[in-house]
Amino acid sequence: MRLAAHPGGLSDAQRAALADLAARWQAAGGGVVLIREPLKGADPKAIYAAGMASEAALIASGVPAGQVRRVGYDPDGEGPAPVIVGFEAYAAVVPACGRRWDNLTATASNKPYTNFGCAISANMAAEIANPADIAAQHPVAPADAQRFSNAVEQYRAGPSSSSGSSSGTSGGVERRGQRRLQLQFQFRRQQRRRQHDQRLVQT
Repeated sequence: MRLAAHPGGLSDAQRAALADLAARWQAAGGGVVLIREPLKGADPKAIYAAGMASEAALIASGVPAGQVRRVGYDPDGEGPAPVIVGFEAYAAVVPACGRRWDNLTATASNKPYTNFGCAISANMAAEIANPADIAAQHPVAPADAQRFSNAVEQYRAGPSSSSGSSSGTSGGVERRGQRRLQLQFQFRRQQRRRQHDQRLVQT
C-alpha cells in the first residue's frame, strides 16, 4: 500500500485503508508489518509524520506494536516518494490440470506423470483458508513442566489408575458393605434355625 506523505499525518481515506490492511493482516495469520519510508525525494518532516501516524493507526486497528517495524528504502526515480506499508503473505496457486498428458506407456524413466495428483493439489489450493498453514505449522504453547512432573511421580509411585474418592464417600461404602454382611449372616442363621425346628417336628 502506497501512502502519500502529508505534514499533518494521515487523511481519513488513508486511515481507512490502513484499517482494512490490518484486517487482512489478521485474516492472513499475522506476521511483521513493514512501514517503508523513503530516504530521499520527499519532505523529511512529512515522511516522519506519515510513518508515525501509520504505526499508530495499525496498532489501534489490532496489530501488536512488536509486529510493526519502520524501515527506510531508497526510492527510484524523481519526485516525492510514498510511504509503503505492507506485510508478507502466502498465496496458493491453483495448477491447471488436464492441459497436457504424457505418454502413459513410457515407463523407462520411472517418473510420475504430469497430471497425476493434480486435481488433489488444485482442490487443496482452492479450499485452504490460510496458505501459510502449508508452509509452516502454527506455534504451539510451551509444555507444562509441572503437570508432566506430577504425572511421572504418580507413575513411579504406582497408585491406582481409578479415580479417587473422598474419605466420606469411602466410609459410606464401607459401612454399607458391613451392613450387607450382617444381613446375610442373620438370614443364614434364621435358615439354620428353621431347618433345626423342622427336624425336631419330624422326630
